[in-house]
Amino acid sequence: MKKRNIFQNQSQEILAIFEMAGNRSKVMCVPMDYAKKDHVVMFCNGNGKIIRKPFSVKNSPEGKKFLIDQVTKSCRHHGIKPEHVFYGGEDCGSYAIYRNIP
Repeated sequence: MKKRNIFQNQSQEILAIFEMAGNRSKVMCVPMDYAKKDHVVMFCNGNGKIIRKPFSVKNSPEGKKFLIDQVTKSCRHHGIKPEHVFYGGEDCGSYAIYRNIP
């Protein structure tokens, strides 16, 4: 029986981020739960340790600026390079795309 790779659909871009960082604790994941008015966001490192507990971000240009500012501050505080950050979330509704979510 031939072995099957259960991870055949891994994101090559995310794998490259982990390889470039060299250490899982130097990677930041920004999972987002999209909503029409307020999104919920948290930060964790590549080991799954929570860097910042869930918080709300407005679905607006100001909210986007706030989120980027918070990511930048957390990167600086934890010694994570901005290029070692990736964002993720479920497939979003058209309202999230329309409002230019990062």
